[in-house]
Amino acid sequence: MRKQTQYRHAETRMVSRFSIAILGCTILGMALGKSLPLGLEIQAFLAGAIALLFYGYEARRDFKLRKEQSETCRQIVEMRLEQHAFELSSRQHRTARAGRSSVSAK
Repeated sequence: MRKQTQYRHAETRMVSRFSIAILGCTILGMALGKSLPLGLEIQAFLAGAIALLFYGYEARRDFKLRKEQSETCRQIVEMRLEQHAFELSSRQHRTARAGRSSVSAK
């Protein structure tokens, strides 16, 4: 349940990750372009670098979350298939027994 809540939270953000990446690259480009005063260059560079680091962190976190969800779904499907196969083999075994007992009763 906790994972679903985290995933829902990821979809309701005010600013998307891609917007953060674009703004981070823009600010970083301004800092490297020498168009700002020295004090602002350093601050802009740090702000852009932090934005890109955040983008990378969020991308990695979302990748891991989706991978975990995929693994969970795969395990559920495998478990259901195993249950289904077990039920089918049990039915076939019961019908085979019933067929043998009706033949021996005749």
